[in-house]
Amino acid sequence: MNFHFPVTLFSYGTLQVPEVLDYLLGLNAHEKVFQGKATLKDHQAFYVEGEGFPIVTKAPGEELEGILLSLNSSQWQVLCHYEDAEDYEVKEVELYLKGAPTSSTKALIFWPKSHLRASEKKWSLNGWYEKVDLKDYLGQIDRWMADF
Repeated sequence: MNFHFPVTLFSYGTLQVPEVLDYLLGLNAHEKVFQGKATLKDHQAFYVEGEGFPIVTKAPGEELEGILLSLNSSQWQVLCHYEDAEDYEVKEVELYLKGAPTSSTKALIFWPKSHLRASEKKWSLNGWYEKVDLKDYLGQIDRWMADF
């Protein structure tokens, strides 16, 4: 897939956390790249089996909420590394803007490759905040990004 920057990414996981975006992309990055909230219809986020991170999966009748991020080439590369893009393919999806359910837009999403299996447990941002110590998580990002 050829990209024309800036690209719009739909994030349904930890990239919704302002501190994570700031840690990865620089001070106040969240304010600079955040474009609004959106919903992906007929989908939901579930934990990956045996892991603490989510993947998107089809779920008829459900709605997956997330945010839209406008990214330049450098920012895109950082987030691809963070998301371990080898486990994902990039797809374009149609989303509905929060507060305007009839207004749609298109954005990119990291779609899981078939070797990643969803558990039966739904992932939520609030649930993630309850389980994770943010300071420890940011320290883990250092280890994950060390070879970038």
